[in-house]
Amino acid sequence: AQSLFEETMSKGIIDPFILQGWHYQQFYYLNKDWILNQTKQHNELDDKFWNAFMGGVSQRSPISDRQVYDLMYPHYIKAIERGTQFKGLHRFGLTRHLATYLFWGFEDIRDDNLITLFLGKASPELIKNLTNFISSQKDFMSSLDNEPEKDAFRQKITDLWSFILKRFQEKDNKDANELKASLTGLMVYFKKINEDNVDLI
Repeated sequence: AQSLFEETMSKGIIDPFILQGWHYQQFYYLNKDWILNQTKQHNELDDKFWNAFMGGVSQRSPISDRQVYDLMYPHYIKAIERGTQFKGLHRFGLTRHLATYLFWGFEDIRDDNLITLFLGKASPELIKNLTNFISSQKDFMSSLDNEPEKDAFRQKITDLWSFILKRFQEKDNKDANELKASLTGLMVYFKKINEDNVDLI
């Protein structure tokens, strides 16, 4: 199967790039070394083929593997810099990947992270897409083993919320105001309104 993909790719046919991204997880389990090498090589793709590959990738959930995350990192950077989200059939697109990496602990709110780059560059609509996805995953808290882990994750949510408010605090337009209002959905991660989070509301 891999040789067939490589042959059709070499002929400039776009379909295998889409399918490779779409079925990335299956390729990962069938031949991890091959798909990781392909991921690295795809940094050099022409835009048409790169868009096809990433369009496929964005329709699926990311893989919980630090090596995959590291190899995909430049692809995510490129998408964020270009403002491309590849939402397609899945309304969350790459924002789901960023949020999932936050859940897994691959990402947090630091100056040199993907999610921080995204929050600094993306439109209010795309950021709302991210926070809406995060708000919809409240059951994630029940997967954490103990209260310190839950508190640490709540701190991530607080940092995320604060970062967004800081960026848009001086903005007074429809999109920015809708985003700021929607952030209250993140309260699903907090037991109650208290002195630690009341200023966020």
